Amino acid sequence: MAWVPTGKIIRFSDSKGYGFIGPDDGSDDVFIHVADVDLPVGERSIGTRVSYEVVDGPKGLKAHRIRFEEPSFAPSASVKTPVAAAEGLDEDDWEVITVDAFMSEVTEVIMEVAPGLTGGQIKQIRERLMKSAFTRGWVVGA
Repeated sequence: MAWVPTGKIIRFSDSKGYGFIGPDDGSDDVFIHVADVDLPVGERSIGTRVSYEVVDGPKGLKAHRIRFEEPSFAPSASVKTPVAAAEGLDEDDWEVITVDAFMSEVTEVIMEVAPGLTGGQIKQIRERLMKSAFTRGWVVGA
């Protein structure tokens, strides 16, 4: 079986038809075009885990045959309730969101506050925040 790289969509615009994958190995971000994405529109969101092949595109490396992968993060077995519930807050005072929604919000904030960060730096920040979010029960599923 051939080695197939994996990563996460770190930017994608359906209106523009392209985006970028942050490879798991920390290498440079890889360009993706809508024609090469084997994902429905709803699954093209930031944070979606994918596997792909890399080909030479007209302007550099490009992902090809992009496929959805199962999420790599899982909640800790010791987490039974969100922190908010443990602190006695009512359910109306907090909201548990999906991994995709959390990753999208985190990425938007990072890019707004620190637009000069590299794809690798953004990836490291997002991974640390995602692990923390799972531990605290802020996110569920994928």
